[in-house]
Amino acid sequence: MAAVPADHALAKGRSVNFKQLAGEDLVVYHREGTPVMFDQIVEACRSAGVAPRVRYQPDQMMTVLTWVAAGSGIGLVPGCVSRLAVQGVVFREISPSAGPLPLVMAYRRGEESPTVAALVERVRAQRPQLQKCMENRCG
Repeated sequence: MAAVPADHALAKGRSVNFKQLAGEDLVVYHREGTPVMFDQIVEACRSAGVAPRVRYQPDQMMTVLTWVAAGSGIGLVPGCVSRLAVQGVVFREISPSAGPLPLVMAYRRGEESPTVAALVERVRAQRPQLQKCMENRCG
């Protein structure tokens, strides 16, 4: 999704095309936190013929939205982030899609905690629903 300042020209449309981001400052969650997402965004821009101008890389998703609300740029965020209500920010579908984000879970190899085992089992069982929610397709 594109998180757009409410007073920006791109906020008027129903969706945003990556080509419309040419020359725009981008606010993207920092690469160290989610290298796959960051790289997908950069590749989607490049595939559309746009040299991405990532100006800011905050380490909190709410900070991405705060900077967008302040007019610091266009945020590129997972669909689930559009559920957060931030005054001065509107969310627009972006095309073409950068693709689904992988659902990743990390835990220590050889972990023997029953709590961790139960969590891992639950996440594996709920993976399709969690993926839909990440893509903002859940109710």
